Amino acid sequence: MSKYFQGYYCKDEKSVEGIKTENLRTVLQTISHSYPWGITPEEIHRQTGIPGDTVYGSLRTLTTFGFIKKDKYKRHRGKSKTLADPYSESTAFKFHVENRNFVLNKNGIYQLAPGCTQYNPDFLNAWSKLVEKHQEDEIYLSLMKLLNRVITKMSSLPHDRILRDMSPRAESYLNGERTSMHCQYCDINHEARDFIRAMLLHLIDRFEMTDYYVDFLKEQQYISDEGAHNYDQLIREQKSPTELDTINQYSSLEVNTKEQELESIIVRFVSIKRDKDDTDFLFLAIDKEGTFYNGKIDSTLVSAEVTSNKVIECLTDDVIESDYGNYIELHKELGHNVKIVNADESIPTLSAITSTKIGHIINSKCREFILEACILDKPIKTELTRAHDRVPATKVLVGDDSSNIYNHILLEKIYDDTLYKLNIGDRIRILGALKDYDDAGDICLRVDVYGSIEKIEGGPAESINKIIIVGQTKTIDRIIVTLHKIEFADRYTAVIMAIENMNNDGSEISFYSSDFRAFQGKRQVGTTRNGPSYREMRTTIPSEIEEYGVIKFESLDHNQHKARFQFRLSKSNSPGKYDFLFDVDLSR
Repeated sequence: MSKYFQGYYCKDEKSVEGIKTENLRTVLQTISHSYPWGITPEEIHRQTGIPGDTVYGSLRTLTTFGFIKKDKYKRHRGKSKTLADPYSESTAFKFHVENRNFVLNKNGIYQLAPGCTQYNPDFLNAWSKLVEKHQEDEIYLSLMKLLNRVITKMSSLPHDRILRDMSPRAESYLNGERTSMHCQYCDINHEARDFIRAMLLHLIDRFEMTDYYVDFLKEQQYISDEGAHNYDQLIREQKSPTELDTINQYSSLEVNTKEQELESIIVRFVSIKRDKDDTDFLFLAIDKEGTFYNGKIDSTLVSAEVTSNKVIECLTDDVIESDYGNYIELHKELGHNVKIVNADESIPTLSAITSTKIGHIINSKCREFILEACILDKPIKTELTRAHDRVPATKVLVGDDSSNIYNHILLEKIYDDTLYKLNIGDRIRILGALKDYDDAGDICLRVDVYGSIEKIEGGPAESINKIIIVGQTKTIDRIIVTLHKIEFADRYTAVIMAIENMNNDGSEISFYSSDFRAFQGKRQVGTTRNGPSYREMRTTIPSEIEEYGVIKFESLDHNQHKARFQFRLSKSNSPGKYDFLFDVDLSR
């Protein structure tokens, strides 16, 4: 009785009476499918063909047993009541399904949500004695990592129709209107709640088919030798359905669909390229609202001259909306159309689009980004799991000077070796970076088949020889100095750093860059203006202010093992000076 579960869930034996007849179950299913909008008795009668008085009696029974709730419904003026008689008064109401899990429903009148069950009080008492909180917390972290990766993967494969339809929605659309998927009674998205429970319950189902589980039963003598043999045989006989069987099973589900009129959408291509089979174009695009679109275009609808930065208008009935943008497939045989728009200043050109900083990406709820970054390490070739297959990829550490620190993050490019050809210090523009999770469960950026990477020419005057991520912090008298990163080039050594004045007494921190020194062996060097124009640090820092930027020293030898950096600061209400010393290991 949901997108993810079959059957019905009742909290006790008495509740079974509430769905004992086929009409009661049909009415309940119809109300469940209307979530989150709710449905009137008239609409139930029209959709099911069940007589009006039977619908009314079913609604009363389902309400009594806690399966549904009714809410006042404001009818549009002039709309006639097609059903007469005893239940005509109830057409002033809409009916909604409401169910909750065991924890939220101990003393409630509502039925259990799909996949939930009622527990024996003695079992709950035993649980509290057997399982310690720290053990629960360890499992919770693993489950959250799994759920995060599942949601991310679903949103990164919008072309998979089964995954797309199984994804929990944030909003629902009906007759040109939209509403949140949050339940108006419990404020929980029932669809998302049921999806998460289905994922976790099915994980237990699969666990019970593993050797770990069977071996545990044997070790504890919870199963006889003959039973273990039969159990193993039964597991071997359980074969996963083929992809075609899965699609056929899915197609047999009852899904409410409506004919949609063709919609006109105007977007600018961020990137466009031929698909591997050379029959379609893969594209990434953006509209004037900054919403991303990605998908495929039939090669018969566009010419080979279509390139990035071109603006197109497309007519389609298949725009799939999600939390992270939209997916489109454009096919001539389906009546879709694409035409080039010569001039549309409402959509910014690629050069005018502001790049997102890595520091903002990490905390953003968005999915796709355009950004600029610097290569911090040598790219390496690897393989990634993609839709159960291993595919070639390149990964590298990239960074920028966002959020008052020098942020860095793992970047992965799938299928081509564009990234592998780049060098340390190269500056790149990433079009359509997807926020994802790497194999360790940490946030990374992934460039899929729709996105692209461009090298920014005319960057540093000379190549970067080496980059060291430092991450050292020193604190003296509520002054915090942090070294984030060091770049070594032929004519300069750049230190990316931050100075924070934590004092709240009105005192100011000041410095002269000529007082800064770097030491290597028996040699000392001062600051220089050689090299590219980085963000310079302001030399006066008021109370409770943090300043960040780059200090360039004369060139140091990156092949040596160590270097020391000295930063001399003054405080307005203190006669002395403060020397911050950092010893950096260059052998990494």
